[in-house]
Amino acid sequence: MSSRTTNMVMISALVTTAVAGILWMQTQQQPSRDKSTRNEEKKKSLSMKELKERKTNNKKAEDEKNDKALELPEHLQRKLDKIKRREEKIPFLAAKSPPYDNIFMRDPQGQTLSTISQKKAKWYVDKKKLAKWVTPNTIQLTFEPKARTNDAYHITHKKNVCVACGVDGHVMRHYVVPYAYRSLMPSKYKSHLSHDIVILCPKCHLLCAQAYQERMKYFDDVLRTDPETAVVKIINFELSKIKSAAMALLNHKNKLPQNKTEEYTLLIQNYLKTSSELTTEQLRDAASVEHRAPNPDYIPGAELVVNDLLKNENEEESLSEFVYGWREFFLETVQPRHLPTGWRVDSPVMCSDHKVC
Repeated sequence: MSSRTTNMVMISALVTTAVAGILWMQTQQQPSRDKSTRNEEKKKSLSMKELKERKTNNKKAEDEKNDKALELPEHLQRKLDKIKRREEKIPFLAAKSPPYDNIFMRDPQGQTLSTISQKKAKWYVDKKKLAKWVTPNTIQLTFEPKARTNDAYHITHKKNVCVACGVDGHVMRHYVVPYAYRSLMPSKYKSHLSHDIVILCPKCHLLCAQAYQERMKYFDDVLRTDPETAVVKIINFELSKIKSAAMALLNHKNKLPQNKTEEYTLLIQNYLKTSSELTTEQLRDAASVEHRAPNPDYIPGAELVVNDLLKNENEEESLSEFVYGWREFFLETVQPRHLPTGWRVDSPVMCSDHKVC
């Protein structure tokens, strides 16, 4: 073999070896580059995540700042919470069935005498056998009644809606003359007399009740001469201290300062007339002590008012003026737009023998 050929073979071998070396180095460096790329992508991913979290936290902080800026004063927030709790109770306070059944009662000739409840209709038909069903919402008497009236209020259909705003959802009965007064009046001023019982929705009833309480308090203040008669219960302050001390030892002993624990313990020991260590049972007995007693001189405000009305020589006149006054106050306070047909301020205040009430 010539020297030229030998050189060519050697050059070829060197080139092959160099190429193989380069390829090997590339295969060794590739994982390093892949790892570096993955690290960069991971860093980028983490950066995006951190950025997103930062934006979320910033938004949350901004929302909290806005909420704090819009936060109501504590006394207004309490009122809103009270309104919310009251609204939650509306379904339980409202009438469970429509207040007016609108059953028409007719005389033997077919003339309408009044509208009555389903219960009263069944009393006439099933219990006393004094009437019969003519239609599902009409009964006809089998005797000639003595009491008759042409008053539109008693003979017309009544809607089961709030007389103030007209809502027909949850409604409740409202006494135009407060029930506290009405319940103390003689029977003839309240028996079979539905004129002064109307329907209000809970919201309108609440607004009306607040105004009613103020007016009732005014009457109470005018007539009450002895403040002691306004106190419902008399508080025994010594027993009140015993009760508070016992409850503190039962529920918060671990949080009390040592001097307070000793003070409360000594107070209860003196009350129980013992020097022994107090047991849980003794503390419970002390915590359940009754520190309020009924005031024997207490006179309810409604009783003061009604008794004052009944003292007048002309009882009917004084009670009539009292009832008319409440009817006018009801109209001024509620400004009803949906009163039953025939409802009026000067309607009779008692049920007479010759009228259907």
